[in-house]
Amino acid sequence: LTNEEALLVHHIFDGKRLTDGDGSGNFTSDVSIRFGNQIFCISLDSYPLIKIHNNNKTFTISDKDRETIEDLFERYGAPLPIS
Repeated sequence: LTNEEALLVHHIFDGKRLTDGDGSGNFTSDVSIRFGNQIFCISLDSYPLIKIHNNNKTFTISDKDRETIEDLFERYGAPLPIS
């Protein structure tokens, strides 16, 4: 990601309320965004859900923010959602 894109994603993820469990999402660290040691796995389906890898914590983002994340992944050749 460019610095601008990383700041945008950080802003989307920042301050979200964490909940326990995977929710209803399907996750893999192969579809993720990393900030330092933290790995944020993006739900492979269309759910606006993010999982913190190896933490079993999730948080929800808005549908608009989910679209932004999907656009970023598509820009780098990894379209979401994955069926």
